[in-house]
Amino acid sequence: MDAMDLSGRNPRIQIFLAVAAWLSIVCAAPLCRGARIVFIEASGKGPNEQLAIAGQFYGIDVVAIQIHSQDEARMSMSALRENDTLGIVVTPDALELLPKQALLASLRRQQTGAVPLLITGITAQTDLRRIASFSRVVPASCETVLNEATTGAYIVGGASRITKELANQEIPGVDLPVCTLATDAGSDMESLLAVRIGQAKKAFYVRYHFGTQEIFLLSATNSGGLTKAGNYPSTVQQFSRVAPIMLFVRYAAGKRAWHSVGHYANLTIDDAWLHEPYGYLDYHALLRQMDAFNFHTTIAFIPWNYDRSDPELVRLFRSRPDRFSICIHGNNHDHLEFGGYDRTPLNAQEDNIHQALARMDEFNRLTELAVDRVMIFPDEIAPPIPTLRALEGSGFEAAANADLVPLGSLRPPDPLFNLKAANADFTSFPLIRRHSAEVEVSKAQIAIDAFLENPLLFYAHHGIFSNGIQGFNSIAATVNRTQPDVHWTNLGSIVKHFYKERVRGDGNYDILAYSSNFILENKTNRHLVYYVEKPAHAMSSVQSVEVNGRPRPYELSGDTLRLTVQLDPGESTEVGIRYRGGAAPGTVDISKKGLKIMLLRRVSDFRDITMSRSQLGRAVTSIYYHRHLDDMELTLERYLPVLGVLFALLVIAGCLLANKSGKANFARHQARS
Repeated sequence: MDAMDLSGRNPRIQIFLAVAAWLSIVCAAPLCRGARIVFIEASGKGPNEQLAIAGQFYGIDVVAIQIHSQDEARMSMSALRENDTLGIVVTPDALELLPKQALLASLRRQQTGAVPLLITGITAQTDLRRIASFSRVVPASCETVLNEATTGAYIVGGASRITKELANQEIPGVDLPVCTLATDAGSDMESLLAVRIGQAKKAFYVRYHFGTQEIFLLSATNSGGLTKAGNYPSTVQQFSRVAPIMLFVRYAAGKRAWHSVGHYANLTIDDAWLHEPYGYLDYHALLRQMDAFNFHTTIAFIPWNYDRSDPELVRLFRSRPDRFSICIHGNNHDHLEFGGYDRTPLNAQEDNIHQALARMDEFNRLTELAVDRVMIFPDEIAPPIPTLRALEGSGFEAAANADLVPLGSLRPPDPLFNLKAANADFTSFPLIRRHSAEVEVSKAQIAIDAFLENPLLFYAHHGIFSNGIQGFNSIAATVNRTQPDVHWTNLGSIVKHFYKERVRGDGNYDILAYSSNFILENKTNRHLVYYVEKPAHAMSSVQSVEVNGRPRPYELSGDTLRLTVQLDPGESTEVGIRYRGGAAPGTVDISKKGLKIMLLRRVSDFRDITMSRSQLGRAVTSIYYHRHLDDMELTLERYLPVLGVLFALLVIAGCLLANKSGKANFARHQARS
């Protein structure tokens, strides 16, 4: 965030130097992209945290200008006239100093119309007469809000290019507006955010037009006024704090801001293999629900099961790749295989990675079913960073997990961490956030993730269908209603389109890539240059970069990999980044060795497939999980080999006793005869 102060004893000289300094700052920015929001204020406090977060999230520079007089205000207009200035945020005290006609003139653009203006920080003490000079229709006042009068939620306005997926939603409110904007009856002001006071909805964030000029008005807020943050998921509570500014910055910046190339969703069922039925999961019945409610199901397949698939289900999956897909769920799923290194050392975890891939290659050979190289960790435990790097080196493209913090790492304090579906805080290997569908998923959570253009990934086990195969239908319907253009597909396709793009000032594109394999598509009617950047924490492990299978020069600078790709109209290409690591083909043993693992998998199958068929079995399983008896598994599994030996000795002893008893009975019988 850049700032300049136009104060000084000689205003004209200081203004000239400040403007020159501002221009030099803009042109010295990385790649000189220049897309920015200008913040003008007079108090000296600088841009608030919400504006800084929104600017970082959308990749837009925030330039702060401080003014103290009307002369300084007039000279600041040069910053507003720049074509790369996409929006203006101004405080009421600075607005008092800005000349109305010059301000409005500086916001006009020949090609794109007027740049939107946001007046923020309005309080009950703000003199609204200054705002009235911009239009005949203005708030009559800003009425003070009492904390106890509100219901603890923000009510989002109706469908528009601003509210998008949030339209008509109620999202938890964390910060309390200090006042609401009272308007005359019949006002053409559009309510963007409101709170409910009594039976009435009172807007504290509105938009209206003054000719072609769009003007936004936003009340100041008090932190922590409505709801305790801990009552809601972290993404929801963090977004609530920045929602007004996020709405403005996304709308003002448009395609110049980071945005997704598509909207994607997926349901993943963990643990199941191709057995009909698998517990409560009836694949044929599920297909009918997917067709009716438009969603896609990925089976997180445990590689240990690679050689025991039902041929009929294999044919079903082959015939409907639009609805069914496969990804990788651990290796043996013995709980400890991707945990802490005190239980499973790094070299053992690397062996599990190689064996999982080799087993799924054999699964592919046996079934001819594609396998997405996306890892689902057993028990939602994200392993330590070296294991994530080993996954990347072995050819995995991403992992999906409920928690994005690897074992042994601290959650970053950066507010952006909770807003993004993936991050590069720990390693260049992407961990993508997913949400459990086995608990209530709020409409607010879905709407916020959709607005942020995060992929909507859900997961469950076969138990989600315990009350009927329609167990996921309501979530699918909410997603489709909230984001009508959403594309339900397999995790591999989602990962290959999981990057952000933004239009540069010259009409070409910047790309912020997350995965090591991704597809670029030029959907325009002109030649485009893509400037690609990808985090590369372990730079020495990058082996090569390929575009459509051919080596391509690249640059490593700091923790970033950069390359340039050119595409003709309608052309697409796949970019692949290869890392050192992995095992040589044909050198990995895929056999199923180990009594403990064999017993664990057989017991799991008995629990999921057999016990789910009876009322008693379902009751026992329910008690097992509700009483958290599954927490004892890790302890018991350590003694499985010993228990197995004891069991074998008991069987042998029983056989010997039975044999001895049989001989004695035979002798007695012979004696009688």
